[in-house]
Amino acid sequence: VSRSVLGNEGFQGYPVAYGDFNSDEVADVFTVFEYDKYFELRILFGFVEAPFLRDLNVSCRFNSSKHHAMGKYFMTGDFDGDGALDVLYSYPKSHKSIEKFISFILWGDTNSLDCNSHLGPPLKSDDQPVAIDYNNDLVPDLFYTINGTKYIWKNKNRKNETIACDTYFDDVFCSNKTVISMPITSSYVDINRDSYSDFVVGLNESIVACDERVGQKVKCRNLANYPQNFSRIGQIIFSDIGRTGYLNMLLPACEDDNNCKIFWFVNGKFQDTKIDFSFEDNTWSFISPKLNFVFSNTFFLRSGDFDMDGYPDFLISLMNNKKMFRTFLLANVPATSNFLINQRKLVIQYDQFDFLKDVVLASFFDSSQNGNLDIFAVSGNNTHFTRVFKPVMDEDIYFVKVTVVSGIRNESLTNNIQTMKKLKYYGSHIIGVSISYDTKTLEDVYQKSIAVQNQKSAYMCLEMPYVVFGLERTRELIDNLNISLVGLSRSWQKTFPNSQVIVLPLGLENTKNWKIVLFLTPNRLIYYIALLIVTVFAGIVLLLQWKERRE
Repeated sequence: VSRSVLGNEGFQGYPVAYGDFNSDEVADVFTVFEYDKYFELRILFGFVEAPFLRDLNVSCRFNSSKHHAMGKYFMTGDFDGDGALDVLYSYPKSHKSIEKFISFILWGDTNSLDCNSHLGPPLKSDDQPVAIDYNNDLVPDLFYTINGTKYIWKNKNRKNETIACDTYFDDVFCSNKTVISMPITSSYVDINRDSYSDFVVGLNESIVACDERVGQKVKCRNLANYPQNFSRIGQIIFSDIGRTGYLNMLLPACEDDNNCKIFWFVNGKFQDTKIDFSFEDNTWSFISPKLNFVFSNTFFLRSGDFDMDGYPDFLISLMNNKKMFRTFLLANVPATSNFLINQRKLVIQYDQFDFLKDVVLASFFDSSQNGNLDIFAVSGNNTHFTRVFKPVMDEDIYFVKVTVVSGIRNESLTNNIQTMKKLKYYGSHIIGVSISYDTKTLEDVYQKSIAVQNQKSAYMCLEMPYVVFGLERTRELIDNLNISLVGLSRSWQKTFPNSQVIVLPLGLENTKNWKIVLFLTPNRLIYYIALLIVTVFAGIVLLLQWKERRE
């Protein structure tokens, strides 16, 4: 379905980040278009009618060089707090350099990117920076290390401040003896249910959680040691596997290039999920960093409810013992035995989705704004081509889609030139927000779930800037929708299903001032009913006209 989404069969390049650049309530796709001697960061703007993604000539061009060829990574966020989305660009330097990564920000204003801002002083670091919000002002800051020393970089109002680690975190964590793993694996998520987002990050031997607030600082604790003998550590992710209303931590890891597993954190340690990485004559594993192409530095479980049953699924990109690449759907399915939680388990769908053959990277995205998640699929090791695939839903599926934005208003950004539209809802997506709901189904069964908006940031994580909950056939009003951030929380009752919900935490400290906006998305049943009503009404009118002519 690439043509209905992109207007063509695909593009020569790949997506690098998602976010609503022009604040029109429709998410956009940040892409890299590849050419012989240069590449472009180009924004494909989201629309509510086909083609759903369109090129409006907002881009930045960079010369291809040896350093850029080693990897180019992008992260979206409102880093200066002006209400408009910016883009952090990071790339690795020569392996002989003390500072392994160079990063700079392309400032945005909802209409254009400042492509020359990379000419200023860059941020130098050992690894890619990750986004946190250390002072809870809804403006993302960056955590990074240089020569092993940890720092926080803050650029609100573009002041470019470097803050010592021990200003915010405890001394033990900030000590150089506490070594952050490389490549960094982390999440920004509320793990102790106090409505504050916590920094969960991997060290050389274990995962630590910085979640205990003592005065003005946050104390970190050892959460779990890595599984024994597993030296290749992938990206941790938190997800509500069993639809219990609690987050589970998943960790992909490998002993070597061939023996890989996915673990989940339960009873204080990582345990094997018993996912089978063998199928027919092939043994599959996560793509090896030895291949040294842009997607091989680390590996992800990219989350999304593909079948809209209310349980999160995952996309995983693998290679087999014959050096063939493919992406698979790691499906969250019912189980009567060997289940993880709430009679659910994760199974790799080896014999489905042939369109993911030869795909080295894939991610979920709701391009048509109907809650059904598309798959952006990238094929090729050196030269990349991206296509879009859309699921076919046979039943009338219900969902709720939630975006929490900062609400930061900038009077100089009152109009959107690209769409000639007056801006209504200000600010960009907030990182680490906990979003949950609870309700009763038609069968009077209590149902609840929780998810995190933008818990990850580095290494092209490609997280959607919203949360989509599949509701199956639960067409009743959602009893409670809860938003938790920076130590605060608020619930709304009786939210319509099949709606896009935008939450603005205006007047942050007073949750009564938080605003919720709903955009209803009619499902197919409503379309059929409307068509039937129109048809019947037209028939009555024609019958009356015919009777009138006869009389």
